[in-house]
Formats: sequence, structure tokens, C-alpha cells
Amino acid sequence: MERLAAGTLRGALAVSLWAVPLVAVSGGWTLYRRATAALLTDFYGATNSVFGARATWKMVLTNANIALVSSAIAAIPLVAWSRAEAPGAGPCGRPWL
Repeated sequence: MERLAAGTLRGALAVSLWAVPLVAVSGGWTLYRRATAALLTDFYGATNSVFGARATWKMVLTNANIALVSSAIAAIPLVAWSRAEAPGAGPCGRPWL
């Protein structure tokens, strides 16, 4: 239980060491919240969402392409892991070794 409390305290300290200067430099909490809301709702939602008001097909297709490529890259370890159990695998259970 002590390790959990110490880890929680360290995590809170790390976040506050990052967040407090960020909010202070951005002009205070109100301005930080307005800028964050504008970035997430007004800019991103309006341009990259299919339902956004200023969305163009170029931005939507770029976003879909990035999601597809990222998903394919994330699947590489899963494919490699499933092949490790394949019959006829080489040394260390990996067919490429």
C-alpha cells in the first residue's frame, strides 16, 4: 500500500510540475481552457471530422489514411507473436531466427 501511495504522489507531482507552468505561461486557467476548447472543438472537429462544418475531403481522407497506416503498424507485433507459435518455427520459437 505504501508503494501505491508513493507512486500516486510521484505521479501527481510530475503532472503538476508540467501542468502548472503550462497554465501559467498560457495566461491563466481561463485562457488555457478557452484555447484548449477552441483547438479541440472548433479546429479539429470542424476540419477533420466527416461531420465538421469546414471539413474537406482532403483532410478527411488524410485522417483516415493516417488511422489505417497506424493500425497496420500497430498490428505488426501481433502478427509476429502469432507466428512465434507456428509449427516448424526456428530457434527461440521465431520462424525468422
